Amino acid sequence: GIEIDAERAMEAKENIAQAMKSGQIPSDTSIKVVCQNALEVDYSDATVVFLYLIPRGLRLIKSVLLRGRCPTEETTNTLLPPLCVITYMAPFADEQYERKEICVVDHQK
Repeated sequence: GIEIDAERAMEAKENIAQAMKSGQIPSDTSIKVVCQNALEVDYSDATVVFLYLIPRGLRLIKSVLLRGRCPTEETTNTLLPPLCVITYMAPFADEQYERKEICVVDHQK
């Protein structure tokens, strides 16, 4: 995970550790949380990204996520693998979706 706020990044790490300890997350699962600006991160190794952003944040990060994944004259032979993007708060504007699911969690009923 990438979180710009140091306290929230620490809270996320603690929640992950607790979830692993209680068995909610399998112990062999690899989860990493870093305190950084998501707009300055290299996503070239990413295969799946979960975004909890409002529409403005999605507009800002879209080009960062797609860098190296969309063909240009210079990159037609060196494209990065496809990226699965999951959004929570809002959809990307002007994008076609393979699948849309509405999930209701207990605290939102």
